[in-house]
Amino acid sequence: MSGEQAALDLGDVRSPNERYADDYRASLRERASTTALQAARVGDPDGHELAVRTIRRLVAERGSVTADDVQAETPIKSNAIGSAFATLSCAGEIRVVGYTTAKAPQAHGRLVRVWGPP
Repeated sequence: MSGEQAALDLGDVRSPNERYADDYRASLRERASTTALQAARVGDPDGHELAVRTIRRLVAERGSVTADDVQAETPIKSNAIGSAFATLSCAGEIRVVGYTTAKAPQAHGRLVRVWGPP
């Protein structure tokens, strides 16, 4: 048996029940994520659209953007900013290009994604 065949044989040693459980958990995660994005859009559709436009503009002007940048430029105080980043990321319009620390004192220096063009 060649090395390649051995690797193929060991590719998935899970039982059918384990594979089913893993697939089921993955589908639950995907459904929860999709539901959360839809809820954010429905809960504040104007905020979501404003955040999407602001992210696109800032990426075009500056080359990168963070959630702090969007918050500083808009009156949005909801989950719409996060859902806008997720929407644009899933659409392939932006991607994570780095990390920085939050500027707001109440954020206590948490990590913030830096987004840029793909």
